[in-house]
Amino acid sequence: MRTFIFTTLLAIASASAREPYGYGPSMAAAPGQVVSVDPSFNNYGSANYSGYGGGAAPAQPSLGAISGLAGSGSGNPMLTYGLMEGYYRYTTFDQAGIDGAHGVGVSLSAELFRPFFIRGSFDRGAGNGKSLGTQGYDFNNISLGGGAYYTVNDKFHFFAEVGGMYTNLNATRSSLSFSNGAVYLTPGLRFAATEFFELNVSLTATSSENFDKRVVDIAGYYKLFSSMDVGVGTGFGNETRNFFAGVRFRW
Repeated sequence: MRTFIFTTLLAIASASAREPYGYGPSMAAAPGQVVSVDPSFNNYGSANYSGYGGGAAPAQPSLGAISGLAGSGSGNPMLTYGLMEGYYRYTTFDQAGIDGAHGVGVSLSAELFRPFFIRGSFDRGAGNGKSLGTQGYDFNNISLGGGAYYTVNDKFHFFAEVGGMYTNLNATRSSLSFSNGAVYLTPGLRFAATEFFELNVSLTATSSENFDKRVVDIAGYYKLFSSMDVGVGTGFGNETRNFFAGVRFRW
């Protein structure tokens, strides 16, 4: 009798030890029947990042956000480097006897890969003057360069551009004509004051001997459509002054 009681107690203890893992006999079923347990009991597969209640892993900051080299798509849509601009430009010269030149220009820039871009521009104008008779003069300027930008935040970009430029003025008087090739360096900033307005300020230094050695440019752009802006600006050089108005397309 004592042997039977001892054997029964041992069997019950063994079954209780195995039940939490789903291997013990069911207390409500026939003897020896194996029961299953809630699969969530041993749910070790999902990591817990939100206290102890589960949740998604926290987002990791990108390299661009850490380094400040985030691309143009990361902030204000106006601060892109895929740009095409067409404009009217009026240029005046410090040289006596030459009136201002009315002309047009085009500028094109493209982002190669973050944070580098290339840019080229071409301006052509014509004017008259009492020293030129009825022939007048033609004025041309072309530049090509590349640069990089640094994203401070969604509103501020610093940039620097370096390249070469060629300037030519053809006049009836050879003493007023000149052709000049030079290297230029342009540091500047772009400030998106709002989602619809951008302000650009830059300083260009050149190696020119017959033309502007330095120019300060200030321009403002207003977003008219989702990918088109209108802009106005001015430039102050040691030899010339210019004013422009035009349209700019972004992508």
